Amino acid sequence: MGTDGIILLVNRTRAAWMRTEPSNLEYTTIHDIIPKGQAEDVEALDRKVIENAR
Repeated sequence: MGTDGIILLVNRTRAAWMRTEPSNLEYTTIHDIIPKGQAEDVEALDRKVIENAR
């Protein structure tokens, strides 16, 4: 995932878990694929990881 929240790469296992192909998830955001409340939680965790990596 990029720092802008765009999903750049999805492996086959993750895509299969979501019953789709990797290309259907790439270049989307978490808000495009899971419910809003969950997406906000995931996004907050992702921001923490990105900030701690700097």
